[in-house]
Amino acid sequence: MSDMRRVSLYLLGWYMTPIDWRLWRIPMKDADDPGPDDMEIFRPDVESMRAKASEHNELGDLRAAIEYHLGHDDEFLLAQFDVTLAELIQNESFRPEWALKRILAFVYRTLWPEAGPVEQAPDDVELVKVPLEEWRTLQVSRP
Repeated sequence: MSDMRRVSLYLLGWYMTPIDWRLWRIPMKDADDPGPDDMEIFRPDVESMRAKASEHNELGDLRAAIEYHLGHDDEFLLAQFDVTLAELIQNESFRPEWALKRILAFVYRTLWPEAGPVEQAPDDVELVKVPLEEWRTLQVSRP
């Protein structure tokens, strides 16, 4: 159990903010609108995400969080944390879960092109409902 990676539930939302802002500015055609066909519009945001995560030494934690979210659906998140993916990333664009996961998959492929698609959530990752700043403090204080 000591090898379990514990990641703040709120980490992904913090990193996804620029992508959500860009998505928010793209008008929706209807309630099932998946967003842009060309995901490349998010590449500058993903590169910024990489730089920010590297600066905070959180690239591994970000990867674990993305894999966790790609491997679980909203029903699981609601049961575990009483929150949906859209609420976690403060999805102001109101895109459906599958559309958000499509964007997350693009982020994942861009940041880790050598990795294959995420088939299931990693067994060694646990999301913890701890505010991000508190979680970061705990990470710094670990030996």
